[in-house]
Amino acid sequence: MQMSRLVAGGAVFAATVGVVGSSSLTGNVQRNVVDTPHSLLKEAPAPGQPFRREAVLTPTMRAVITRALTPSNPSDALGQLLVAAADGRFTDLIGEPAVTPSERSAAQVLRGLGLYGVGDAPRTVAAHLQQALAQGAAPSPTLLLLGATYALGGDDKAAVEAWNQARDGGVDDVSVATLLVDAYIRQGDVARATAIARAAVDAQPGNAATTRGLAAARIAAGQYAEALAGLDGIAAAGEPETDFLVLHALYGGFVGDTAPGNTATGRDRLRVVGARYVSAGGRHAGLVKKWLAVVAARGTAPGR
Repeated sequence: MQMSRLVAGGAVFAATVGVVGSSSLTGNVQRNVVDTPHSLLKEAPAPGQPFRREAVLTPTMRAVITRALTPSNPSDALGQLLVAAADGRFTDLIGEPAVTPSERSAAQVLRGLGLYGVGDAPRTVAAHLQQALAQGAAPSPTLLLLGATYALGGDDKAAVEAWNQARDGGVDDVSVATLLVDAYIRQGDVARATAIARAAVDAQPGNAATTRGLAAARIAAGQYAEALAGLDGIAAAGEPETDFLVLHALYGGFVGDTAPGNTATGRDRLRVVGARYVSAGGRHAGLVKKWLAVVAARGTAPGR
């Protein structure tokens, strides 16, 4: 007996596409689970990106951190550390510099950045940063890094609290907006993710990272057309992360029978962007191939 996840008319479609999710044999009965257009949409990863260590190691983030740690008249030793941090030379931050007593807390934060940058364990880095806070280090850059250690450890709630405190303390909102947007989406708080992303996009129109964040939040809310409208300004470059968001929004509209995903233009765009994404070896190329098979098999009909 065949057990399948099929909607009305889906048996014919499944036979046409031939996408079988899994099969198992129990006694003399074989059970096949057949992918449907809706189930394949649900296979898409949550729009909020998983936190990656390098998210706070970008040139922009390093500039935010070093700027917040720079006193009015730094010693030569601290000045060298700040330059190394801005340049991303993390191993140069791990030693014991001859800074002045008033600069030790800043040097401790920079050492934490160095340990984080070379891949040390999140708990080890967090211990250094917490010690720096106890010594009177500037809270905002320290909390920005501390939040990253929490996120690496899978504690998004603690990460969000630390990043919001960093923002309250003066860290540039846009620099941490994408971190917060993704963390809120991972927690299922789409409303807050959308509000933060929209404010960040308003503050810096054309910023690719925050534009992707807002699109991700809208996709999570099922607002596929709105997500595509925002992505149109940054999609021309063909960057894989952006391409996948475009594909997710187009396929979501196709399955839900809403424009532009269910229009001829939308389907053509899905095919073109999908082929480009697969050719580039995108992380979700296998899933995108299945989406393309759905569109090819159903032709002009909506993917119900």
